[in-house]
Amino acid sequence: MPKTFKHRTSQKNSCLGVTLLELLVALALAIFFVSVAFFLFVDSGRSYTLQEQMAEMNKNTRFVLQRLSGSLTQAGADLPLSWNIVDVNSAQDISILVNPQGAIYISRENTAVASLDIRVDRANSFSGSDTLLCLRNTGSRDTLILNTSYNISPYINGIDTLGNRIRVQSPTALAQRDTLLVVQKSRYFKSGSTICLNQTSAIIADDIDSLALEFFKANGSTPTTQWSEMVYADITVRGRTQLPDARYSEYPDHKRRITLNRRIRLENAPGAF
Repeated sequence: MPKTFKHRTSQKNSCLGVTLLELLVALALAIFFVSVAFFLFVDSGRSYTLQEQMAEMNKNTRFVLQRLSGSLTQAGADLPLSWNIVDVNSAQDISILVNPQGAIYISRENTAVASLDIRVDRANSFSGSDTLLCLRNTGSRDTLILNTSYNISPYINGIDTLGNRIRVQSPTALAQRDTLLVVQKSRYFKSGSTICLNQTSAIIADDIDSLALEFFKANGSTPTTQWSEMVYADITVRGRTQLPDARYSEYPDHKRRITLNRRIRLENAPGAF
């Protein structure tokens, strides 16, 4: 009989899992990388928010500076030199008179009969939203009201730009050298952290920390509050971010600030001539 051989195979029991130590190391690494990713995400979000805040702060501050500069540069144009064009209530509260579109008409002859229609030189320079003043050659002053609801052709909102006529609500007679002017009064003032125009509900800029307006005589160094003496105006506006930045500690409220200033020449002031 052939011999048969029995082969014994020995199998080693091997562990195919991970040890507790390896599991803890892997878990620690996972937590580390997740923490780093979360920190970068939060930091990038904070940086984006800060950039938005800084951009908004710059925009608001520059808008106030440009708005006031434009109004003061235009102040007094096509208005009598004897008027008090800039009324300084405080460093943060001023009133400015402007003739927005240079609307002015000087009557060349007497109007025998009072009329609702007044012929002017440039009707398109008049606006129904502004105050219409009639300066009489006698020195008196009347306020006229445009009939903005009058829209019978060729009138639109009380103004006939083709025939150079305006329609007023009450019959008016003009004497020679009587003058019609459009006057707009703009009061800029600070209320809390906002800059308002004419009333507190008309906000033109938010988050303004401070506003300072100073006026100087022709030498550029002597301050004045009289329009007849004004030649220069210094405007200083300081804006701030809306939200605090915990990492910024220059101010107690942790809000960042920017200060802008500008000196302008009041070209239409009596002292500037």
